[in-house]
Amino acid sequence: MMVPDAMLQVHYLKDLVSLVDPSNPLSFLAYLAKQKQLLSFINANFDQVLRREFNQYYRWACTQLPNLHFNSEVRSVEFENGLFLLKGDTWVQPARNLVLGT
Repeated sequence: MMVPDAMLQVHYLKDLVSLVDPSNPLSFLAYLAKQKQLLSFINANFDQVLRREFNQYYRWACTQLPNLHFNSEVRSVEFENGLFLLKGDTWVQPARNLVLGT
């Protein structure tokens, strides 16, 4: 649920990548630059960011990752030669790590 005008509770530089690699093209600042909003954002001198805006950043970041897929039904998972093999009806995706959520 996205509450209107809710603010992010952590600093915007604690995004997906900035603390590890500040020059990464998936940083929040890179997102703002791509959206042509960086100068406005810096000039506004915001201490916090709206959750709605950070959600847009996350959505944008997802579109930048060609191997990220949503709503793909996994039919089976096998472990071979040190890799997980996730299998769907028409696809197989190898993975070093597997995270499950419910």
